[in-house]
Amino acid sequence: DITDRNRAEQQVAKLAYYDDVTGIPNRRLIERYPEVADGAPRVAIVVDLGSQLDDKARDRLIRSATARIIDRVRGNDLGQRLDAAPRSVEAYGSTIVGRSGADELVVVSSGTDPTRLVRAIEGSAAIPFTINETSLRLSIRIGTAACPDPIARPTELLAAARWALQQAEGTVGVYSTALHRQRAREAAIEQSLDLALACATPEATDSITVRYEARVDPKTERVIGRRAHP
Repeated sequence: DITDRNRAEQQVAKLAYYDDVTGIPNRRLIERYPEVADGAPRVAIVVDLGSQLDDKARDRLIRSATARIIDRVRGNDLGQRLDAAPRSVEAYGSTIVGRSGADELVVVSSGTDPTRLVRAIEGSAAIPFTINETSLRLSIRIGTAACPDPIARPTELLAAARWALQQAEGTVGVYSTALHRQRAREAAIEQSLDLALACATPEATDSITVRYEARVDPKTERVIGRRAHP
């Protein structure tokens, strides 16, 4: 029966390329996106939803947040909705939203203006979510990377966006080659210092102290890392 065969093919596609909680594209489908997108990717955004609920409530919150982000990013485009039947990757046009981790969403676009997308995502999280009759706010963090020239594989842009997220001083981190070089120099200095301490005599190490300074998110006042000052 053709109907049963089509239904089976859709189920296979859903299991392979769609997230089972939200129904949106997963990492595998995101990687296929450049093959048929309206232009090669130029912008990648990684969103850390930062939910800390139990599994059931967390899934509901992630579904609500995902639906709202899609609505803001794609302009109420009904082409990408939760629980829609699996669609070919061609259907997502110039911007695709996917889920690549437990609390991580990604946006890949062939557009050239990440600022609009970031503002749309921030706006989607500014309004509280109601889960189990409780009002909840998400303390999202965003990493973004943009390239003036189209990149054939979104994994390169996404890796840069994740790096920017990890290095962010506040809620939004923006990748730049200058910042990447600076962080690489800092890592090299830290490695050299560790080696020097390991090789130094006890008398020499007595004159070296390291002070750790907390990195605090200015909006949530949450500690998001530490910075060492020798």
